[in-house]
Amino acid sequence: MTSIQLYESATGIVQADGSVTMVLNGPRLNRVWQGTVTVLGSPSGSQFTVNLGAQNFGVLYAPGPAGPFQMMAGQNLELTATLATTLAGEQITMILSGVNDSVESPTPYTGPSIPASLTVTSSASGGP
Repeated sequence: MTSIQLYESATGIVQADGSVTMVLNGPRLNRVWQGTVTVLGSPSGSQFTVNLGAQNFGVLYAPGPAGPFQMMAGQNLELTATLATTLAGEQITMILSGVNDSVESPTPYTGPSIPASLTVTSSASGGP
């Protein structure tokens, strides 16, 4: 089995009424995507409805992560939410991080997910 590291993303623009939808089209034939989803650009705690194919998987509270999810060819991962109308025009991004496998894995992916935020610190060091 050949697994490839997977990072796929989809974006949505918040509409005037606060609604936003992001759709990630699934893998090509003979591939399976497994991973977790993180949402970037949305206020912390925002509630997103998660649908995979025709199945409702419940909610993701931003930034997440949520999952693991397993996507087959022909399935789409869709996140929808109604956010504050003051966010109209803002771009929201979802990222699926995981593995791209050549066959369906009997054990869902439970690896690392993308961090919601990073803090960069610096320290001065004396040099020659």
